[in-house]
Amino acid sequence: MIDCGTMDRDMVDFEEVKDYLEPLGAKEIRLQAGWAKTEKVPGKIDFAWLDRIVDWALARDIAIYMETSYGNPIYPGAGGMHLSAGIPNSDEGLAAWDRWIEALATHYKGRVWDWAMWNEPDCGWPYLNPASRIGEFNVRTAKIIKRIIPGARLNGLSLANHEPSQTTYWQHVDALGKDVDLFDTLVTHLYSPNPDWDYPNIIVPRKEMLAKYAPKSVLRQGESGAPSDWLEELGLRKHAWSESTQAKWDMRRMIGDVAHGHLSCVFQICDMVYNDEKFHRINRKGLLRANWKHQVIQVKKAYYAVQNVLSVFDDTVKTNGAEALETLDRTISSYGFLKDGKWPILAFWQHGDLIRVDGELQLDKRAYPTESFDTREVAFDWKGCALEDPVWIDLFTGAVYEFPARYQIRHSDGVTFVRVPTYDSPCLLTERAAILLDK
Repeated sequence: MIDCGTMDRDMVDFEEVKDYLEPLGAKEIRLQAGWAKTEKVPGKIDFAWLDRIVDWALARDIAIYMETSYGNPIYPGAGGMHLSAGIPNSDEGLAAWDRWIEALATHYKGRVWDWAMWNEPDCGWPYLNPASRIGEFNVRTAKIIKRIIPGARLNGLSLANHEPSQTTYWQHVDALGKDVDLFDTLVTHLYSPNPDWDYPNIIVPRKEMLAKYAPKSVLRQGESGAPSDWLEELGLRKHAWSESTQAKWDMRRMIGDVAHGHLSCVFQICDMVYNDEKFHRINRKGLLRANWKHQVIQVKKAYYAVQNVLSVFDDTVKTNGAEALETLDRTISSYGFLKDGKWPILAFWQHGDLIRVDGELQLDKRAYPTESFDTREVAFDWKGCALEDPVWIDLFTGAVYEFPARYQIRHSDGVTFVRVPTYDSPCLLTERAAILLDK
């Protein structure tokens, strides 16, 4: 999924970005419904701006992931129209919210099946939105949508919290009570400097928790992406990012998500112009560079890198059926996939240095992707059969190279690949027949 949010607050101009969406290859886009933009006068709801986006996408077989947030200040206590502004909390505000959700779901019944509740309601927690209120509000919203669209897929919580301690996360899951079964997925947002650090420390523990206490809900990554420039505020701030490190980070997040069996969202299609009472700056997490007039002025390296990943990891690629590569080098991430049920796709990259914490070696949480494109050779063991016509792919550039057959050593336990070029950006080993090559 490619994030196209913030259009409800005019931070991104859909007309500027729409021609870049279809060539990118994503099968779904995330939108925020924008109550305050849609109902500017009480009782008068105009979906025209949102219809233009939804209908354009559906005409191109791109599905919609609709987030119901944010609030509407024309009603007292109906929540703010920006992040961290608070969810509806008065009787009048909640009644107006209920009418909005009913109108929204009714209008898009038959067109939108994927629904999320409120974006990052835990921002500012516990001062604005305590876990109990977030849980009650998610359930309230979900029940209205489910009543109108019985077949809707409901995505709950959409939490910003991504700390390794699971206490806060559990408070929010627990606040859903028995109604947790309403939700097909529970959504988490991830912004660690090292995307690979999240899997053992955040994703796996949360998946285990849900399997035990909310088995009908699975984890979903609903927003994650790196900037291409220095940010003074917002996620992944105060680091010297570049277009290259952004591209590496985004690709590692995408493939890591797929490898761990959950849906993934790249944040976001275009730089976002913040020009409100809280911020006056451009959030450079876009795959497209925008100026202060919301005009697209450049296609970033990350756009092409994400396009390369999507060209390989489509819905014919599964995580099961292909053993991951194994190596004694603990600075390497490696995953196995199977395409069309027969071709292995083996993905790998350097995920950063190890540091000693309380006497144990652990992956460095602060190991950002680097500017280096220098490779080093690594040996991998694999329990599968030797590749018949192997190729090595650099997903950053999209370049495909023959992989010498003599670098596959067959033995009774499978194959050892030797002298495999590796760096901190995803690379692949696979069969030439598994990919479509430009001639």
